[in-house]
Amino acid sequence: PAVTENVQVHGVKGERNVTVWRIDETNTNPYGLYCRRGFTKDLTPEQIAILQEEGTLKPAESFTASADKNGLLSFDLTLTDNCTILLTF
Repeated sequence: PAVTENVQVHGVKGERNVTVWRIDETNTNPYGLYCRRGFTKDLTPEQIAILQEEGTLKPAESFTASADKNGLLSFDLTLTDNCTILLTF
């Protein structure tokens, strides 16, 4: 099940654009797409291209967050089973 966690980054001033890069069941997961689409082991060139594109890391979401007066940037992030998250600011 998904869980929401609060992410806190100290020593930040002002606003930051936050980008979330995610690898999980539905993001950047060529094998999951292969299963969902019912591809066979004999892939067409088009299917190979689709799976290669799915394997390319892409931003899952982005937003703007503001640090408080003490330099604390805080926001909630939903995590799914077996996910990997990369955050860029």
